[in-house]
Amino acid sequence: MKPPPGLSDSLSGIVESPTSCEVCGTALRLGQGTCVNCLLHEGLSDEMAGSEEVFAAVLAEAKIPDKQWRLGNYDIQGEIGRGGMGIIYRARQRRSRRIVALKRVLTHHADSHDSLQRFRREAEAAASLDHPNILPIYEVSETEEGLPFFSMKLATGGSLREVGPSLRDDPNECVRLMAKVARAVAHAHAAGILHRDLQPGNILLDARAEPMVSDFGLAKWIDESSNLTRTLTTFGTPGYIAPEQAEGPAAAVTEAADIYSLGAILFGLLTGRPPFQGANALSVIRQAAETTAPRLRSVAAGLDRDLETIVARCLERDPGARYASAEALAEDLQRWLDGRPILARRVSLPAQTWRWMRRDPTLAAAAAACLILAIALVSLLSGRRQVIPLDAPEKSIAVLPFENLNHDEENGFFTAGIQEDILTGLGKVADLKVISRSSVREYRPEATRDLRAIAADLGVRHIVEGSVRRAEARVRITAQLTDAATGAQLWAERYDRDLRDVFAIQSDIAQHIADQLKAHLSPSEQATMRAKPTNDVVAYDLYLRAKEISEEPGISSPDRMAKQISLLDQAIARDPAFVKALCLMARAHLRSYWSNYDHTPTRLDAARRALDAAARVQPNAGEVYLTRGILHYWGYRDYDPALAELELAAAALPNDGDVPYFIGLITRRQGDWERSTRQLEHARKLDPRNQIMLFDLARTNYFSLKRYREAAETADSVLAWKPDSFDFHLTRAKVDVASRADLARWREVARGETAKLSSEPQLLAYERIELALAERDYARAAEALANHTLPEFSWAGYITPHKWYEGLIAAALGDTASAQTSFEAARERVAVAVSQRPADAKAQIVLAEIEARMGLKDEAIKRGEHALALRPVEKDAVDGPNIMGRLACIYGRVGELDRALNLLEEIAFVPGATNYGALKLDEIWDPLRGHPRFDAVVAALRAQAEGQN
Repeated sequence: MKPPPGLSDSLSGIVESPTSCEVCGTALRLGQGTCVNCLLHEGLSDEMAGSEEVFAAVLAEAKIPDKQWRLGNYDIQGEIGRGGMGIIYRARQRRSRRIVALKRVLTHHADSHDSLQRFRREAEAAASLDHPNILPIYEVSETEEGLPFFSMKLATGGSLREVGPSLRDDPNECVRLMAKVARAVAHAHAAGILHRDLQPGNILLDARAEPMVSDFGLAKWIDESSNLTRTLTTFGTPGYIAPEQAEGPAAAVTEAADIYSLGAILFGLLTGRPPFQGANALSVIRQAAETTAPRLRSVAAGLDRDLETIVARCLERDPGARYASAEALAEDLQRWLDGRPILARRVSLPAQTWRWMRRDPTLAAAAAACLILAIALVSLLSGRRQVIPLDAPEKSIAVLPFENLNHDEENGFFTAGIQEDILTGLGKVADLKVISRSSVREYRPEATRDLRAIAADLGVRHIVEGSVRRAEARVRITAQLTDAATGAQLWAERYDRDLRDVFAIQSDIAQHIADQLKAHLSPSEQATMRAKPTNDVVAYDLYLRAKEISEEPGISSPDRMAKQISLLDQAIARDPAFVKALCLMARAHLRSYWSNYDHTPTRLDAARRALDAAARVQPNAGEVYLTRGILHYWGYRDYDPALAELELAAAALPNDGDVPYFIGLITRRQGDWERSTRQLEHARKLDPRNQIMLFDLARTNYFSLKRYREAAETADSVLAWKPDSFDFHLTRAKVDVASRADLARWREVARGETAKLSSEPQLLAYERIELALAERDYARAAEALANHTLPEFSWAGYITPHKWYEGLIAAALGDTASAQTSFEAARERVAVAVSQRPADAKAQIVLAEIEARMGLKDEAIKRGEHALALRPVEKDAVDGPNIMGRLACIYGRVGELDRALNLLEEIAFVPGATNYGALKLDEIWDPLRGHPRFDAVVAALRAQAEGQN
């Protein structure tokens, strides 16, 4: 793509097509004048050809002052480009022998003060910057005649101008490059330097295709007032400069101008053309100043809508409406690459209207009358179906639950199995985005389905529906694929076969769908799609019943885990080689072990045996890799081997949300909370309605990082489609408690007014007790405790006896004897668990808390410090901070206030340790309350929380 007309000193001149001499055919880099090659041959054609004097005279005639083809310490090897001000050579540094690019000012600019000032400005600007994505300057010097030059790295990969066309079909690579360029520009801005001429030719590539920003010829120090660049030849490159560069004084140009240019470059990479085109430079400049940049998808319809939003934010005509910084742009580009939600938001319709009205008030007034008519029309047509835009990849799909035409529970699970196996086959195709089963199970076939709305909810383009009827030994299955954006049916088929062929039918359906979506299947993916999970339909039915239990909140309750294991025992008894059932069995045992319901070697060994049996059948199955990763994590807390197995699982199960989910769980244990959050957000894209994953993202990651707004938004998004969810009503309430010490929502939850709790009545009793204690209403706490019939409470692996709460309430009411009796009973119960699991840090710290309440100071401190040694923050960044917080409370309870305050100050801002609401309300901090150091921590956490709301 040729650049717009005008002069340029860019290294992109390397790739321009020069004209040729009509006599000798030599490339001419000069726009006019004598061919240097012909001149040299003419001057050296006589018997004095070897004379140095003649050669020098010829060079002088050619106006090349460097008689020996040297500039300072550099041997010139040849010209590689020139522009209106400078010439660029390929050169070798004489001492180091390093090959460099060398740029010197053209001779005819020697008498121009402005030109020399601009050239020196480029050298000074670039030389002052040290960043891996800014072209490094090696040396700045002058010729004997006083003309400045500088040497720099020779970029061998060309520039974005010439490689751009090859990148157009790879948006990820375009964004990867521009994220690095944006960070380089942010580095320059931080050093106080604006570039002001960012364009594809100034983004060079090294041999590894890494980008480097070059050509700071128009650079301007941010705090400097200079009108040096107010001519058409030097104000930047039309098509890539911001409107304000052409319209206003140079002093008014800010970092926003470079951000505009970055957006224009990205637009060009993704579409093959700059945002504005015209017959000449002034035409292009006028368009940029007077019209809104075209939407990215109006030029390239297949691009992602988030990319369109990012580019549009960069290309806003109002500098204040663009990204606040190049670093903010780089962050949004990285979020897009990572599959995380971008921070930029599309300009709302009211904002667009307001901008238009300001630009053309006369026309706006005339349109007001039309608005009245439009409102009337809308009211008349309000019954029409709302159009929901689809922002989803072309090769994305959701397989909705099939309809059970037998209308009975037994065949209901059989029908679910059809959907499950189709999902499994499609989910292993890396070229497809397939939504997990747990996120589509709500869309029951008996309800009216708005496919477009469902697709918008799930972030997909295509929907699969079907029905199943089973009659004795035969099965009839229908399936259809619909483009949700258009409503067009792309494929449909009906199968009427022997029941024994059911898995072959499912494979055939999955294959047809993949073909319709033009998905590329590797040989291994094709083989996986054809593989049968089991030959036993009954075993498969039992497996599906067990799997459904694990997809619902509350799986960690002992009754549910026992039921799941019983179903899997039956399935495996029918088919001992059923790999998916064996892996799910291993995970069920591991969950019981991890949750401390049965944290015994026997339980761990049962998990290992089930996994080993699966691995003997299919050692390279994605489910085996995934389960082995969970074994390393939940069974041994061995994080690095767990992550290694999960990386293998990610390749085999590209659409299984459990893979990034467990990577997220592990990396937060390692203290990498940002990576953990990115992984959980990726899992959310694959499984957008998985309540367990969403709960972990909101209640643990966002909450622990004190990203309260995002925690609240996630909870609200779930409550929009699951309004009776206790977990998310409670999460929403706890956000208010942590960030503002506001108990209003928590009171609503505790009254049982907001959620359906029939299946988990003990949860409500627990929340009523905790709320009453926070409000210091001990009579109400005792009443709530009386309604809790279980001998202990469990939360996140901490098992607290019923007697503990009896002791707290009695102590608060002044009944010291009863309190001591209750605490002794609680101590006896927890001591049993500690004797069985001496390495269980959570059991140890609970026992230490009880001993502190009993006045056993030495025992409590020793045991609490031992618990922290078992689970330090360095080994576990989730449990470690919580244990540290509990140890601080123990210190305070036994009178060691300085130790308590020292520890509290250390952990106050550590993710997951504590929060403003906890310190403000929880009675466990009462021994420290009123101390100036404690109050200072509370105030600091409050200020941080207010900044998040």
